[in-house]
Amino acid sequence: MHPLAVVTALWLMVTPALAQQPNHGPVAPEATTITFSDGSTIEYFEWPSPDKLLIWAVNPAGAILWQVDLRSGLRTKVLTSTRVEELLGKGTDYYSVKFKLSPDGKKLALWRSPEAPLADPFFGILDLTDPERPMMEFANFSPAFQVGSFAWGPDSTYMYVAAAPYSGPENQFAIGRLSLTTKAFVGLVNRDQVDLIDELIFHPPSQSLIFVSQAIGLDYPLPPTRILGRVDLKSLSIEEIGRYPAIEDLAVDPVDDRLFFTTRPRDTDGDQRITSSDYTLALSYRFGDGAPNPFHNFTGLGMGLRRSPDGKYLAWMRIYDPLIRPPKMTDQADLWVERVSDGREYRVVAFAEDFRFAPDSSRLAVLVENHRKLLVFSLPKD
Repeated sequence: MHPLAVVTALWLMVTPALAQQPNHGPVAPEATTITFSDGSTIEYFEWPSPDKLLIWAVNPAGAILWQVDLRSGLRTKVLTSTRVEELLGKGTDYYSVKFKLSPDGKKLALWRSPEAPLADPFFGILDLTDPERPMMEFANFSPAFQVGSFAWGPDSTYMYVAAAPYSGPENQFAIGRLSLTTKAFVGLVNRDQVDLIDELIFHPPSQSLIFVSQAIGLDYPLPPTRILGRVDLKSLSIEEIGRYPAIEDLAVDPVDDRLFFTTRPRDTDGDQRITSSDYTLALSYRFGDGAPNPFHNFTGLGMGLRRSPDGKYLAWMRIYDPLIRPPKMTDQADLWVERVSDGREYRVVAFAEDFRFAPDSSRLAVLVENHRKLLVFSLPKD
């Protein structure tokens, strides 16, 4: 039996607030703590529902996909270590696997980068209602199309995929669509229209795909410039929105359907050292309003900007605040939450590594301690 096939202890406990957190503001000062006694690290977590978390726990012996019920404390193996080996192969670098949960919480897309030169990446879609079934297969999906980034459609029946930069020359498509109903692939955008796509998301109001790429048409701007653009899925026309030295945290605002993203007008210097001139600027964009406009200027180097689904809070990780002290190479990110109604900011967790709002905005899950602990805080209902 595989070592991880044995039931491991998953601890759910209530712990006092961290000493480094002087002011939680709207966030409850106590958190439910999720850890693994076998030393597994948490490499992915997501909310399939307001009271449940999916957790990808990895250690050198293997990996398990857990579902944790926060109301009862019950945890269930969605994918056992044996099933993970069947899907991804024994000896896979489980730390590099990336996931995207479908909007209905019933399907999970898995992706892994190539593990060696000339090797293929792994991409598959798993039905969580019956995880023992084989991965979904799609007709007309050429092996030459190597998936690099991907995005769910809003009703979970389509998956949009962008070709990786290392896709073979015989692949003509930059973006395609997988139908989970017909199990077929359809090419949408050719590589001579858009190429070298870093990120892809779906924008429901405009029925568009938003992309971040390194090339549009035959225009390849010098690095690190990235192009923000969109593909109208009705006409398949392509529009460039803007160019920036970095485009991160791309998302659709859950309240008014604007796009928002972050950029750093002055990035790190040539030696990759943090400089006192570094800061993060958040921009928002509504189609038809011209160029994207600033809506939040961080004091310090921020990352991971997200807005709660109910729109009441903004959260991000700030590496340092130049109003308090100069930056240091050893700086770690603290999680900050801003109450949108009055603009007041609160530091919630020191040394945060990632976070997710629950779909009903009732909770905030925060990853800390080198991926070994997940803290789940409650947010007020009013």
